Amino acid sequence: MIGIVILAASLATCNPSTGGDPHVRSSEETVRRFLVEGCRGSATFRGLLADLERSDLVVYVRTAPSQAGEPAGRVAFIAATAARRYVLVTLNSRLPGPTLIGLLGHELQHAVEIAGAAEVVNDSMMARLYERIGTAGARREGKRCFDSGAAVVVGHRVYKELQMSGLAHDF
Repeated sequence: MIGIVILAASLATCNPSTGGDPHVRSSEETVRRFLVEGCRGSATFRGLLADLERSDLVVYVRTAPSQAGEPAGRVAFIAATAARRYVLVTLNSRLPGPTLIGLLGHELQHAVEIAGAAEVVNDSMMARLYERIGTAGARREGKRCFDSGAAVVVGHRVYKELQMSGLAHDF
């Protein structure tokens, strides 16, 4: 619980309207630090967080080591209620900080895409969304993987903005 409170306080610096119930959450100190650094160094990153704060989507973020051949980041649909939808973003913990923040920007763009599609209330609807707006990749664990051009562009933009701000260093 303390971690979520700290995250809410950190996000408030990016978006003063953020209250005690942030839409992007993590219990990991490392992720919270990356969220703060992303806000400090990237206007694009701040915009993604602001877009998500105005949506019904709640994004949980965690890190875990990826195995060879696995994507460095992914979004999984968790659940939907009448008021909120929930997704989980998992990032490769083996990546250096600036790269991981760029990847987080990439995955948050996917979250924004999902937030903008109210019909996405489960895995199959999320797959349909990406069949329409994305490009298909290989199958993993019986599921088809997708990406979107917007997420690729946003991830690179966040990383470049971090470089320009002087924050793209390993931390």
